[in-house]
Amino acid sequence: MRKTLILLLVLVSIGLISSVTLAEAEPLGYPWNFRGEVTNHFGGDATEGLKFVGSLEQGIDLLEVGSGWLFNTFMGLTLTTRDSYISWDNKLGGQLGFKVSKRLGERTKLSLGVRGEGYTYPQEEVSDELKGVLFLQLATGGSW
Repeated sequence: MRKTLILLLVLVSIGLISSVTLAEAEPLGYPWNFRGEVTNHFGGDATEGLKFVGSLEQGIDLLEVGSGWLFNTFMGLTLTTRDSYISWDNKLGGQLGFKVSKRLGERTKLSLGVRGEGYTYPQEEVSDELKGVLFLQLATGGSW
């Protein structure tokens, strides 16, 4: 828990420092991403029922690093809910982080980054969560 808080503090500090340092420069873009998913599990066990996951991410492309790589800071919001009572499947979360991204062709993008995530659960028997995540993401489809 302590390492996670330190990581989040470092992320926020980097974001604030880069925002102040680049305040004079014009941002290169304001990319956003929305993802939604509805699933249903049949089988009569505890995970049966409809599940909805939705997330929204808004970022700022601050500068170009190297050959076609963009440095981006972002924040996001995630909601997960299920129609049957499963405590870990009902949560609200937020993310804050930074990444470098590069287009690989017209409709594919590769990203490498770090983000802090926090989740809160409405059920009392599940504790709130705070963690740091190092990620590698390959996205394709749509128009970048």
